[in-house]
Amino acid sequence: MSDIESIAKVIFADKFGQFTEVHSQFLADKDAVLEMDGLADFLDEESDEGDLLWAMAFTNQRIEWIDWSGEEHEEQLKQFVDHRFEALAGASLDWGFLDEFEAGIDLSKLRKGDYVSKKMRCINEALQKHGYVLGLLDRGDDQYHPFVAAKKDFESINGLESGYSTVAALSGD
Repeated sequence: MSDIESIAKVIFADKFGQFTEVHSQFLADKDAVLEMDGLADFLDEESDEGDLLWAMAFTNQRIEWIDWSGEEHEEQLKQFVDHRFEALAGASLDWGFLDEFEAGIDLSKLRKGDYVSKKMRCINEALQKHGYVLGLLDRGDDQYHPFVAAKKDFESINGLESGYSTVAALSGD
C-alpha cells in the first residue's frame, strides 16, 4: 500500500473505498476528477495526490480547516472533534476539560495564534485517554488541518508524506 493509501485508510476509515475509486480515476484521468462536484472548488491542474486527499477528506468531513490565528466560529474545533469521535468511537467526550482549559488561560498573555494550538493540544490529551488522537495533515500552509484517528492507526501513518502534505502529531509546548 502506498503512503497516500495508508494515510487515506486512517483518515477516511469507512469511506476508504470511495477515496480509492476517486484516487484511481485521478491517476488515470486527472481532468475528470477536477470537474467533479465538491472537488472542483479545491483542486486545479497543479494539484497532486496530497491535494486530492485533503480535498476529499475536507468535503467528506473527515478533516477540518482552521486558520492558525483562530477558529471561524467559537465551537468549530469542538464540533468537528465531537462529530468524528462519536463516529469513530461510538461515544461522546465529556467536554468539562475544555471549560477548565478556558478558565485557566489568560488570553492577554498569548501571542496571536497560540490559542488554537494550545486548545488542540488540550483536546488531544483528552482524546488520548480514550485511545484516539488529534492528528494534523500539514500542507505547508498557515492553516491547521486536524483529524481524529485511533491512536494505534495514527502511529502507523505519523510522518508519512504525499506531495506537499505530511501527517504530523501535535507538538508539546
